[in-house]
Amino acid sequence: MSSTEELKKHFGKYKIPSELLELAKYFDKNPVFFAGSFEVSADKFGSVKAWFREKEIFEKVLGFGIDGVGSIFGLWLCKNDNPEEAPIVYLGSEGEGSGVISSTFPEFL
Repeated sequence: MSSTEELKKHFGKYKIPSELLELAKYFDKNPVFFAGSFEVSADKFGSVKAWFREKEIFEKVLGFGIDGVGSIFGLWLCKNDNPEEAPIVYLGSEGEGSGVISSTFPEFL
């Protein structure tokens, strides 16, 4: 399954930000790391849920990327349920360096 198809399945009822969708399409054609070890990857294995130790907040984070050490990049639906307005969070694999890293997906890019 392509990255684009995985994101569409993972996002379900939520609209994927147009920039993220374009990035996923590019990644499908050029499956190499973009910067450092970042790659587009839907949260198909429930990594966000595990990161939050299954507390309900995991439902408000839509994972869309990972890095080489297992850290997660996600859209945090903290204000409303619109991913295009969601800030980007980084969830460090070791819990360090985690936090909001940009206010929108275009800013993240």
